[in-house]
Parts: sequence; C-alpha cells; structure tokens
Amino acid sequence: MATQLSTFTEMGLVDARTGSGVITLPLSTQIPGRIISFKDIYGVTSVSTILIATSTPDVFEDGTNFKSFIGNYDYLTLHAASTGVWYTVGGSQ
Repeated sequence: MATQLSTFTEMGLVDARTGSGVITLPLSTQIPGRIISFKDIYGVTSVSTILIATSTPDVFEDGTNFKSFIGNYDYLTLHAASTGVWYTVGGSQ
C-alpha cells in the first residue's frame, strides 16, 4: 500500500489488514496551518507497519522523514507549518 494524500485530507483512517504501507503527506507549504490525524482503526499495525512520510523537502520537527505506527490502534496528529516542517501535536507514542 502506498498513498499520496490530497491537500484536502484532514483525517486518515488507516486499514493495515492487507499489509504494511506508506502514506505520504502533501507539502506543508501548500497547506500551512492544516491539522491532519491518522488512526489505525483495526488494531493491526503491530503486525503490518504503517509509515507516515513527508514529501521532499519537508521534514518532521525532529529532522526525520518518517513516523511509524508500531502499536495496535496507534494514532498521530500533525500540524503543517509554513516553513516545510510537520509538527507532532498528538499521538499515542
């Protein structure tokens, strides 16, 4: 599974039952101030890893390009800054 999110996305309900995958965020500079949340709705990400990836040249506030769901029913809430950075503002990790 590989998914490129639309700039209109605000919530991603993640179904990892069919396997691991990558969800790629839009550029933060295209949607400054947007809050996007993700949730493992079936509780299987401890078996099927889901990665949330930034689009180049964006990064997360810790300088990385990936966040992973590693526990069942994990969730993650991100804020798009106008500076090319995604900030984690909530989550289960």
